[in-house]
Amino acid sequence: MSRPDHDDDLQKQLINIFVVEANEYIQSINQKLLVLEKGQNNISEDFDFNELLREAHSLKGAARAVNILEIEDLSHHLESIFIHLYEKKLTLVAEDFDLLFKTLDLISTLIQKATDNDNRPIGIEALIQQLDQLMISGTQRQTGNREDLPHGMEVSDDQKSPTLAQTEDRRANNLSNTKETSASGIPIRKDETIRLSTHRLDILLSLMSELHVSRIESKQRLADLAALRDSLNVWEREWHRLESQLQSNAIRNRTNFPNHQFEDLVPEMQTSGMSLEENYHEISQLNNSNFKEIIHQINTIIHALKINERKVDQLTTETEEEIRRTRMLPISTIFDAFPRVVRDLARDCGKEVLLQVEGEETEVDRAVLEQIKDPLLHLIRNCVDHGVELPELRLQKGKPIAGIIKIKALHQGGNLILEISDDGAGIDIGVIKEVAIRKNFVSQKAAEDMNEREIIWMIFKPGFSSSKKITDISGRGIGMDIVRKNIEAMNGIIRIENKPGDGIKFVLSVPLTVATTNCVLVHAGVNKFQDTYLHPTFAIPITNIFRMLRVRSDEIVNVEGRLGLQLDNEPLELRYLSDILGLPQIQNVNNQAGTETEQILIIEAAERTIAIAVGEILGTQEIVIKKLPWPFLHVDKIAGECILGSGEPAFVLNMAEAISGTYESRITDVFEEDTVQPISERKGLFVLVVDDSITTRTLEKNIIESAGYQVKTASDGLEAWKIIQSGMIDLVVSDIVMPRLDGVELCKKIRSSEKYKNLPVILSTSMDSEDDKKKGLDAGADAYLVKKIFDQNVLLKTIERLI
Repeated sequence: MSRPDHDDDLQKQLINIFVVEANEYIQSINQKLLVLEKGQNNISEDFDFNELLREAHSLKGAARAVNILEIEDLSHHLESIFIHLYEKKLTLVAEDFDLLFKTLDLISTLIQKATDNDNRPIGIEALIQQLDQLMISGTQRQTGNREDLPHGMEVSDDQKSPTLAQTEDRRANNLSNTKETSASGIPIRKDETIRLSTHRLDILLSLMSELHVSRIESKQRLADLAALRDSLNVWEREWHRLESQLQSNAIRNRTNFPNHQFEDLVPEMQTSGMSLEENYHEISQLNNSNFKEIIHQINTIIHALKINERKVDQLTTETEEEIRRTRMLPISTIFDAFPRVVRDLARDCGKEVLLQVEGEETEVDRAVLEQIKDPLLHLIRNCVDHGVELPELRLQKGKPIAGIIKIKALHQGGNLILEISDDGAGIDIGVIKEVAIRKNFVSQKAAEDMNEREIIWMIFKPGFSSSKKITDISGRGIGMDIVRKNIEAMNGIIRIENKPGDGIKFVLSVPLTVATTNCVLVHAGVNKFQDTYLHPTFAIPITNIFRMLRVRSDEIVNVEGRLGLQLDNEPLELRYLSDILGLPQIQNVNNQAGTETEQILIIEAAERTIAIAVGEILGTQEIVIKKLPWPFLHVDKIAGECILGSGEPAFVLNMAEAISGTYESRITDVFEEDTVQPISERKGLFVLVVDDSITTRTLEKNIIESAGYQVKTASDGLEAWKIIQSGMIDLVVSDIVMPRLDGVELCKKIRSSEKYKNLPVILSTSMDSEDDKKKGLDAGADAYLVKKIFDQNVLLKTIERLI
């Protein structure tokens, strides 16, 4: 593949533009060839041959512009074939279409090589010869067909379709003659489009997400100011009550004592020259005036904030929506590739399959499209290979020879609903159970206890496959695992409707955008320690919540050590969120109040529907999910973090992971040694966590508190030193790189203090070089933990050893 050596930057820019353009041409040509193949040589009058010719011609020209000669040569041969087909000089058969699709696939490979800057040559000579032979054989077939046409059906020379150049000229003339005009005769300017870098859009969307967070915080400040106003109103009412009492007392006391005696009691009056009543009156007036002025100012600020908040809210919403729309693409962007996929897979499997698509105009965020493409592709492959039966078997069952796969997309609420179904054999529960037992996915006893839904969901287990042989299409047990992981990573849900003998339907529900997510905010437990919640706030995506309710404690049953309840006459497993997350058990706030009720969330995720009891439901909020900072990129059951309106962080739960485990996942279970202190003995021990990252502080605080310790936090070494001087700290866990006073200097400060020199210090940092470790230990640190290989069990055991 030859390219000019000079002007590399320009060449790279041109290649990037070419790749986008060429892929669009390939996709469109693929679609049109599928239509031609379906109609064979009975081409509908509605078929736009001009468009097909233009795309092949433009692809050739674009390849020439960037000097990719192989694509130019292949495109030229395709263009020649299309022109001959257009001019009825050539007839195609099934094998010819295979060759044309093969050519498009090779062009796609060459396009990818251009993207990867791969200069290794790919031989196209054999394919060029095959295309030349297609021209010869196709022309011979057409000549034979023309001789067999009835009299009067021959096409005369003046009736032949125009050449490509004539077609282009005619199209240009048609365009010039059919421009839309307004009532005044002024041409209407059509919507113009530009190509934008998705990276640039991602930056804009990220900035809008930050503005969204600021908007939430602004609302919180407004609420705080309103609360202050209410407090002042209470203060004012209380002052008026006291004012009346003081006035009555003053009058009563005035009648009992001469004025000069009061003046002796209040020396200030002697210098003011005013009587007690006059002083009281002045103070009262001044106080009332100040009250009114303060309340007036607060009301003015609140009013202005409300106006500003409404403007910001409207502007943010509109701007964010417009930015999102620039990222929105019709789902046909990925749907358009599926007919070709189904065609090729069906041919490889020896089946006949028709693909029906509905809702291809549905718009979805580009990021969502990228994440659902692979799951959809794997489901389609599964439908073709495992679902639709072979033609002879379908005939025996009284079904049409051609199986039908349907794909449907629609908006429902704030979600994208995708339905993928086939009219094939469906899932044989017995076969799935037998394979699961034989391949040791479950025991015989466990399989007997599983319900139909749980058995069906075995197909999503990594490595599970009911296929008797491994092929290029299936048999490795990977595809359905990808489906589940991708959908759950988007906080989506998969539902399966199985009809044995008549087919299956997969229903995927995913958010329309991954920028923000509606969540329910909860606490696992709400007992307070020194006016702070023992547990952080958790966010549960609404897509996972089927229902919210309260149940009486006497409605919860205990069967063989497992809790459960009845919902719509169906038994449902019940678990406490604190147990799921491995947090200490905390009494529910409702039971403290004597109501003896539990707040329950009915959660749907994967193959399970369970009830989860939470300490408190705080409400709902649209949040911006952010990835956890390194080194906490992959924390079990945590999908990410967000910042609430109060400025505090919350952790977004991955509910599929959260409900897939069992009770043995508690963090405190790692303490199995006899030397470990009981949790009750740790409650009087204070650990100080020092880190300038609020997320890291909160995560470490949560981990340490879960082991029963009491935790204080500081954002830098200077703040930590002030807390240490309070004398309440038993151990310090500190980062190194922090503002004002770093961790090493803090450690030196502690060791140089006669009072605190024996205070245990653990340095927990991302700095992992030997020099950094030596500096930390030389400064007096008792332990040096590297975040890159962070293990919460190691941290807790180190604390236990030192404290």
